Amino acid sequence: MSLKVRCMTVKKRIFSLVILTVAVLLLAGCGHAHSWNMPTCTEPAVCRSCGEEGGKPLGHQWNPATCLAPSTCIFCGMTQGEKTTHTWVPATCTTPETCAHCNLIVGEALGHHLTAANYQHPALCQVCNEYVGAPLVPDFDNYNIANFMRPGVEYTYRTQTERGYSTTEGRTQVTRYETLLGNDTLFERTGYVWHIVTLTTEFSDSAYIQLGARPEPFVTDYYAIALCEETIQKDFDSYWEYEANVEGDSAHIYIEQEASLDVGYGGVATMTLTYYVHAPEGYDGVVVGLKNSAVNLKDSTFGEEYRKEDFVLFRLTGK
Repeated sequence: MSLKVRCMTVKKRIFSLVILTVAVLLLAGCGHAHSWNMPTCTEPAVCRSCGEEGGKPLGHQWNPATCLAPSTCIFCGMTQGEKTTHTWVPATCTTPETCAHCNLIVGEALGHHLTAANYQHPALCQVCNEYVGAPLVPDFDNYNIANFMRPGVEYTYRTQTERGYSTTEGRTQVTRYETLLGNDTLFERTGYVWHIVTLTTEFSDSAYIQLGARPEPFVTDYYAIALCEETIQKDFDSYWEYEANVEGDSAHIYIEQEASLDVGYGGVATMTLTYYVHAPEGYDGVVVGLKNSAVNLKDSTFGEEYRKEDFVLFRLTGK
């Protein structure tokens, strides 16, 4: 037999063996599509029809133990070991010591350790740094004083005539308002700002033309009228100074003033009064203006004697 014939014979025998092996394997299988149950922590997936196993068990996945339950498998609920002790979250100003898992409470909240409230901010807790409550109520609000001048708008100003026998009325307005840190004539100080306020008042009624007028500059504080009146020092011709409550601390307010009077045709007069206010940066409590000279504040406070027809007031913005 030739070599070629022998090789062909061997190939036929090998092919026959392969076919036979495949046939045996096919006969050994279940011959259908498996329908698998889900595997569990301890058992692999199992075919519902033939019982064949596939894959591996999932194995337990353990949650850590807490004060409520021992370590527990998230799949099957099996437990191991014991419960732990409580996991305490420390007490704060507003909540007592509390278990993070079961919410068991021990003791009481610590309570705030508060600074005093001031006119700008409520009381501040020195532990948690939170504000509690409300700021102090400004004296102007306590006395229901809310009539402030706006720049460029005219207001009626009433005061005594020069001899005090009668009353004259003028028209006044804020003709200038600006802020600056300092210049050649106004000294500069860290944390302070100069506010320049000019009031221009025109007198033209018959009472003024015949008897003149007695205008009176006026300074007070929006937040603490009593403190201003207790500490104020003044020279009506040149300066005012007082102590203000700013952020709970005493702050010095210094005010210079300049006034001039220009008498025109027919006795009509224009009075110009300029205040140079030196106040802490951002402080909006200084109030300047004019008072009816007939109002006597020696035995009472401004708040008690206030009537809007006797005062024209301008409050600094603090900007």
